[in-house]
Amino acid sequence: MNDASTQVSAEVALQRDGDCVRVAGPLTMITVPAAAREGDTVVGSDVKRIDLSAVTDVDSAAVALLLEWARRVGPSLRIEGASASLRNLARLYSMDQLLPLAAASPPSS
Repeated sequence: MNDASTQVSAEVALQRDGDCVRVAGPLTMITVPAAAREGDTVVGSDVKRIDLSAVTDVDSAAVALLLEWARRVGPSLRIEGASASLRNLARLYSMDQLLPLAAASPPSS
């Protein structure tokens, strides 16, 4: 796949950068359907990392989307930059063992 930046909707964007997909904007029930459609072309088995450090808001739809991407990519996937909110949602739905979530880096002072 070529490196590409795609504006999925007015609010969320997926950018392919080598073996990484960077997601920016909210991942909520409003934006996830469009992100899922774009993910069909951007998130392939050759993806090793999904960077969520620029995601601004999440809800349970984000957990569902990430589960789908993790299923598609397989056990080599690492999801980086997961907010505390996303990690809490995954834990609440008992999905934290299925999603390879790495915490967001704390802001530098």
